[in-house]
Parts: sequence; C-alpha cells; structure tokens
Amino acid sequence: MFTVSIVDRQQSRRQSLTAFFKDANCTIREFGLYDELVEHSPDLLLIHFRDGEKNIDVVKRSVAVYYGGGGESDDPDWINRKDTRQECHRIWRAVMPDGKGSLTKDEAKELFSYVKDVIAGKADRSIPLFLEPPRHPNIITALAILCQGYLAVHSPETYKLDKEFWQQKGNVQKTTTTTQWWMDSLCNRSTADLSKVDFWSALKDLKKLVNKEWEVSRVLSFAPVLTLLDSIELGEGPDMMVEKAKNALETIREFLDEQTG
Repeated sequence: MFTVSIVDRQQSRRQSLTAFFKDANCTIREFGLYDELVEHSPDLLLIHFRDGEKNIDVVKRSVAVYYGGGGESDDPDWINRKDTRQECHRIWRAVMPDGKGSLTKDEAKELFSYVKDVIAGKADRSIPLFLEPPRHPNIITALAILCQGYLAVHSPETYKLDKEFWQQKGNVQKTTTTTQWWMDSLCNRSTADLSKVDFWSALKDLKKLVNKEWEVSRVLSFAPVLTLLDSIELGEGPDMMVEKAKNALETIREFLDEQTG
C-alpha cells in the first residue's frame, strides 16, 4: 500500500494536496500545527517550508517534496534542508491554502509514478517537470522581444505595418492586453496553473532578476524597465502601456549596445 504523509498547519491545503492519493486508495497521514511527528516511513512526504523546523528526521521517507505560499521566493536556503540519504524536491510555484497552485490530477499521477520508480530503484527515472527549477530565458532579451510585439500591435506606426496585418490583428491585440501574455513568456509558466498570487510572486522574482542583469551596467538607469513591470502588475491598458513599452525597449537596446560595444 502506497503511503503519504503531509506536514502542514493548513487543513484545507493538506486536503487539496492529498486528494488524488486518497482517490487512489493510498494511506494518508496528516500532521497539523499541534501534531507531534512520530517515527514512521511513508513513501512520500509532503511538507510546508515553515513546518520544516519540526523533527523531520524521525520520518524515514523515500521522497520528500517541500512547498509554500511564496513560490520561488520561498525559503531561498531550502537546499540546506536536503537530505543526501533521500530524494528531496520542491514545488516551485505558490501553493495556497484555498487550493490554488495545488497539484493537478496529472501532476499527482506523475509524482505517484516517480516515487514508485524511486522505491523500485529505476535508474532512468525522470523528475516531474513541476519539481524542476523554472528555466528563465534571458530576461532582458525576452523583454525586448515582448515590447516589440506589443508595440507592433498597439502602435503599428512604429513599425509601418501593412494594412493586411492590421486587419488580422484582432485576436493578437486582445491577447497582448492580458498580464498572462507577458508572464507566460517571461517566467516560463503555464496559464493553466497561474493565479493572481502567482503573478505577484513571479513579478517579484522577475524584478530581482532584472536588477541582477543590470548590475553589470554602471551607466544606464533601468527604471523604465521596472516601470513597465509595474504596469504589467497593475494590468494597465495600451493607453498607458505603449509609452512605457517604448521607453523600456529603448533602454534595453542601449543596454545591449553597451554590452556588445
């Protein structure tokens, strides 16, 4: 019988994360805020970052998966929790008490199979994608491409686009007015599991990455790019975003010219 233990003070989140495993007739053990961990050996341990101070060593799990409500910004030093004797991973997106960001049915199935492969000692097992660190593209280059696409739709005179493109651009125009259009490309996330909380978390991480990119430049101000990211976060429309996208694109071009010059 496949066994799962979950350590989380939020009952609603415990239930959402273990729903698939319950349906699959697995044995579930839940540990809340006031529950003392006891020695046992589950196949899978799901544990919230903030509950890591509990005596986790008494749980001899096969695979441990950490998670939290802050997405990538959760516990930057989490790697220090990793136990070399056991498989230890994390869910990189935010997992909220109301169920947003929780495991989808397909992800739970994938994790279920992965843990079984670990137990069986399969050498060719592959880690589920949602447990892999997000693969950020080069943020500056990606922003430049997105700004050009945005301006091509909402400021066509900038690129002298032909009439045929202008007539066919309706769907593209609608798509580019969504926050998801920017965030999917910049943060390599699927729209299927993005919530507003995820956006805020992703934008926070994204701004850190932009700042890091710009540390190599001591000449330029990167304020126009951060202003654009603020506008994306606020969900502003083209009437306010076009000028900001132009300024950000100009700044990025100067930055790239500086780096290659």
